[in-house]
Amino acid sequence: MALRPAVVDFIDTIVWAHGRELQLANVDIGKTSLLVGLTMKAARSNTGITILAVRKKSGKLLANPPDEETIKDGDQLIIIGTKKRLASLEGALGGGKPSRSK
Repeated sequence: MALRPAVVDFIDTIVWAHGRELQLANVDIGKTSLLVGLTMKAARSNTGITILAVRKKSGKLLANPPDEETIKDGDQLIIIGTKKRLASLEGALGGGKPSRSK
C-alpha cells in the first residue's frame, strides 16, 4: 500500500523529528480516571488532546470515535498531543502515565 507524500511527511515529523512537538500515546483508562463517563467530545474539550481511536474493553477498535461515544473503565485511548499536554494530563487519564511513541 502506497501512502500519500503528505501523510508520510506528517508521520515522519511526529515520530522522528528532533524535539517533536507532537507525540502519539496510548492510555489505559482505569476506574479512577476522571475521563470515565465522559463522551469523546467532552474529553477532547476538557483536555485539549486529540483522540484518534479507542479500543473498547471488548477488543473492538473504533477509529475516529464519534463525539457521543462514552469513555469507560477498561478502554484504551490512542491519542496525540504535545509533550507538555500529555505530561499535564497524567493524573486525569488514570491507569498511569501515557505510553508514548518513541
